[in-house]
Amino acid sequence: MAAALFDWDNANIYHIAEHDVTPIEAEQTVLGDPLDTGFYADAEAKERWAFLGQTKLGRILLVVFTLRGKKIRVVSAFEPPKQDKLLYLESPARRLGESCTAALSDLQIPSFATDGEEAKWWFDNRERLSGELQKAAAEGRIGRVGLASLLAERGINSVQPLPTTTIRLDPKDIAKARQQAAQHGLRYQTYLKMILHEALRNG
Repeated sequence: MAAALFDWDNANIYHIAEHDVTPIEAEQTVLGDPLDTGFYADAEAKERWAFLGQTKLGRILLVVFTLRGKKIRVVSAFEPPKQDKLLYLESPARRLGESCTAALSDLQIPSFATDGEEAKWWFDNRERLSGELQKAAAEGRIGRVGLASLLAERGINSVQPLPTTTIRLDPKDIAKARQQAAQHGLRYQTYLKMILHEALRNG
């Protein structure tokens, strides 16, 4: 059984942190019981999916992701408009048909020079995404979807979320991390994860 891991690095951790979303929250949203709100392709036919779902603590998020090889790469994640949160809460647990994703969206996705440029585009166009979602819901074209079926079509058989661990840190180090994280507009936990990731990669 091949394990499909989420593809996280400092870039996409930072992009979602700008909207106060952590990697764990994004993973829980994708792996939970989300609404498949759209399937998109840019001018270079790169695929993107948008899932509207809920974290284990009840926070509703819209997560845009792609598949990079056999890894799930979160492109952007943020809280959707209020009407979409209500749609998610009120949507019946209706599964999609044979196709594991919604129909290809007509929304024109440009080509992007950087990951940051793309992450910003999705957030800046959240109202357009919401309009498409509301229209699809009115036409009965959305439903709950399991990620496993999407991955199975691409030869990926299982998904493993990031494991959690506990590390005891000196209060002075935590205070310093909080201060530095605030300068970057990040949660200190996210900032510490970025530092650890960078140190391990360069070690």
